[in-house]
Amino acid sequence: MLLEYMKNISIEVKPGNIAHQNVDLLVNSSNTYLLLGSGTAEQIREACGYLRSDDNEYRSLVNQADTNLRTVLDYIHSKRPIPSKVQKECLEYIIKNNNSKELDLGDAVLTSSGDLKDKGGAGYIAHAVGMTYDWKAQPNPPIIPATFKSVRDSLAKSFELATELECKGLAMPVMCTRKGGLTIEESSDATLQALNELNNTSIDRVVIVLYSEELEREQDRIRRFYNAIPR
Repeated sequence: MLLEYMKNISIEVKPGNIAHQNVDLLVNSSNTYLLLGSGTAEQIREACGYLRSDDNEYRSLVNQADTNLRTVLDYIHSKRPIPSKVQKECLEYIIKNNNSKELDLGDAVLTSSGDLKDKGGAGYIAHAVGMTYDWKAQPNPPIIPATFKSVRDSLAKSFELATELECKGLAMPVMCTRKGGLTIEESSDATLQALNELNNTSIDRVVIVLYSEELEREQDRIRRFYNAIPR
């Protein structure tokens, strides 16, 4: 079902895998260390390819992390010992551009899509920092939930990155409703506000991907929300 929205941007709500969408850029729901976890991040990680478990460049990068980040990475490595190509790019950004420090809620960072572009998929990923964790509490850091503002701001920056690249189509999840604590309506409203902030954008199509069975069951509700916007 295709829903027409302001600024000549069409919004499509559909179930599926975010990495399988025919778009130019994917929006990943991320955290302040840009660590790829579950949900759409897992779909992206799988599609964009993995490094060798003993990749020397990746291990060298980990060794450059400060103590706090290194503790987190060691824990992640115990759960997912084979690093992904996109995770390496994210880690390079955190260590080299942000001195191993956490990003702020509401930030967004651009990376390539690893192997996905070679497969004919999206060429770019915007990592939108809507929620995060209290990383100091290991090994099971509690969630620091998203806010309406953090989702709106991180999406606005993601859409700006897409516009700078002259991307036309992008795919994104319903941000921060599974772990992040927002309702579907709050998340969707934040998405629409972020789109409203765009000026002279190249974006003409947004695919909102329902990546879980729980969200699939809510697809009529989500479609009705977007369809209710005045035209």
